[in-house]
Amino acid sequence: MVRIPYAMRVFGCTALALAYPAVAMAQTTTLEAYSTVLQQIADKKLTITQREHYISEQEEEIAFLRSQIEQVRPTSRSVRAIIDKMAAQAEDAINSDLPFLLDERFARVQKLKGDIADPKLPITAKFRRALNVYQAEVNYGFDIESYPGESPLNPGESPNIVSTLDDEGEELLDENTGEVVMEPEQGDYLRYGRLSLVFLNQRATTARRYDVPSGTWIDLSGADLQEVRRAVRVSKGQSAPAVLLAPVNKSE
Repeated sequence: MVRIPYAMRVFGCTALALAYPAVAMAQTTTLEAYSTVLQQIADKKLTITQREHYISEQEEEIAFLRSQIEQVRPTSRSVRAIIDKMAAQAEDAINSDLPFLLDERFARVQKLKGDIADPKLPITAKFRRALNVYQAEVNYGFDIESYPGESPLNPGESPNIVSTLDDEGEELLDENTGEVVMEPEQGDYLRYGRLSLVFLNQRATTARRYDVPSGTWIDLSGADLQEVRRAVRVSKGQSAPAVLLAPVNKSE
């Protein structure tokens, strides 16, 4: 029998005692690492499940939007047809209406036609702009407006060349020659809503009314001329607001 000295037995027990905590610690670390990995796997699975659910919802939404788009396409085509018709009707209305502010009104319609032809502009924006053109035309029927312009002429008439007046009503002289400046007769157009359109010359001595049925300008005199003078002063704020009588045909 081999006997191990007592000191060696004590040392061996001590070494075993010292090694056990290290083994236990290593096992604990391994378990914690394993638990961490398991938790990460569980988290990944949850994330994947959530993403799959989100993707499923998105696919359903895409399918719904596609079905809506298929329904909107025929509607868009019908709305486009309506807008085209609105633009054409607005242009026809201007051609058959009183000839006031024609450049401004036709420019508005031409702008609408350009917007309609723009493939990048949404159909809703096109429809909204068409409504704005209609609204502008409708609004003309609710106010009285005067604006300066050259005397209107009927077919075959020549411009009436007269001396130019300044803001004080005095004849305007050329700065270089000192001579009176001559130009086609100027004056003020006055629009009574969409009811009547008249012209009063700058000296307030003559007035004309546009006759829709004949498409010509008719000279006014007497009480009609006096009423136009008063109406122009009211429109410019030179006289107090009052009830105005618009010169029209009996048929109108």
